[in-house]
Amino acid sequence: MHEGTPKGGNGIETTRLLLEAAISFIFLIAALHKIQDFGSTLLDIRSYELIPSRLSLFAGLVLVLTEVLLATAYSLGLVPLIRDSAAILLLVVFSIALIRKRRRSPAGTCNCFGSLTWMNRYPIRRNLLFISTILLIWLLPHRSSAASVSVLLAVVVLSAAVSIWIVQLQRRRQQREVDSRLAAQIWDDWWEISQRDSGTMAIVLLSPELPDWPVMDELLSQPASQSAVIVLDAPVWLVRAKKARWASHRVIGINENGSSSNSPNPSSPSGRVLLVRNRMIRAQYSESLQWLKEAAGSHAWK
Repeated sequence: MHEGTPKGGNGIETTRLLLEAAISFIFLIAALHKIQDFGSTLLDIRSYELIPSRLSLFAGLVLVLTEVLLATAYSLGLVPLIRDSAAILLLVVFSIALIRKRRRSPAGTCNCFGSLTWMNRYPIRRNLLFISTILLIWLLPHRSSAASVSVLLAVVVLSAAVSIWIVQLQRRRQQREVDSRLAAQIWDDWWEISQRDSGTMAIVLLSPELPDWPVMDELLSQPASQSAVIVLDAPVWLVRAKKARWASHRVIGINENGSSSNSPNPSSPSGRVLLVRNRMIRAQYSESLQWLKEAAGSHAWK
């Protein structure tokens, strides 16, 4: 079908180039964001419970490498049959894993694109759209353009993905500066609840608007051997209710009066976890639900 397709038809050729560039961009931006927040990527992988936890690092590296290779193959127009099959297989496996995850937790979310939260919405529909696009590419004739066009396309895709990644990296850096001031203030107020063995304090920034809120609420209500500081973006009445319900932890309302009233106000808590030692953030995760699940069965924050 592909081999005998004649050249010509600039519109079809342009359509194929644009579709391949779009798929290349998607895989590359996903890989870059996984690298940027690799700790959260590993938590996200473990949340699917498809492999033993000890293999999550290996799986994370393979996943990032696969996405980079797919991005390269689509931008340069290489090995169409292999790359299309691999891409569809990856998307199908992930979609099945997500459906399985949601059976355990109906609010189960996807963190494939990191801080690009709008790309993480409706992951099943998103993946179906990607698969449909790949199938459409497969139906179109192979590229007939010169190699220089493929190289130029790869450069454009790389430039666009890296530009967006740099913008997100800058925003993440600005957010970390705000988080650092907040962490230092909380450490000064409640350093005594840091873990005695490691001297580490866990600060969890939550909001009832998070999709995993019901599951987090249940986890935090259980007795815990170690206390965390929960910074809650919620009405005063809800903060008071959670102080009573989450008895094992220190609950702070973002806007509540008291010793934290002069603390920097974090923008969009969005389920971040900060591990603080000596007023400094030592680790940060965006996959808060899985972190809470693992922390519930651990005697050390990590």
